[in-house]
Amino acid sequence: MTARTTMLAATLGALLALATTLPAVAQGPGAGPAKLGKVSFPVSCNAAAQKEFEVAMAYYHSFAWPQLKASLDRVIQADPACGMAHWGRALGLLDALTADEGLAEAHNNLAFSLRMQGAANRERALKHYNRAPELEPRLAQAYMYLGVLFTQMGNLARARADHATLLRLDPQLAARLARIIAGAREDDGDGLAPQYD
Repeated sequence: MTARTTMLAATLGALLALATTLPAVAQGPGAGPAKLGKVSFPVSCNAAAQKEFEVAMAYYHSFAWPQLKASLDRVIQADPACGMAHWGRALGLLDALTADEGLAEAHNNLAFSLRMQGAANRERALKHYNRAPELEPRLAQAYMYLGVLFTQMGNLARARADHATLLRLDPQLAARLARIIAGAREDDGDGLAPQYD
């Protein structure tokens, strides 16, 4: 055997060994949580959200972006105040970027996470919220959360402008934003979580 053939055989052997150690979820659709590794990632969320968040992080470490998003959606459904779910969405979107829409969603989720940390982060959140519709003008959630942020900042004219845009994109979200502009708290039964301060 020549040195080149030996090197090629060793490289192929190493690749084959690596391929057999890849997570099952990366091998195709239908692989579920039973084939994922165990992740322990404590967060300040309710018990149902905590359990699902750890499944989401297993998907993250398996590079299973669609499953990660679906799992984090279930975390948010279980506990809308779970800011780490939005952080996880931003992290996954940044890692899985394939289009401007993904980047817009990443900015939107990062901004939400910052806003939820309190008034001290509102300006930082605003930069990311503003970037989201620049990248994807049809991203309704960006206008929803911009409107919430402007309401919190006392800029009702800007909140109403975002509401007007939202009416065209998603009337249900627009109705939620209208309630918040009118003075409803974010946690008044419409699934929006209040910030922490």
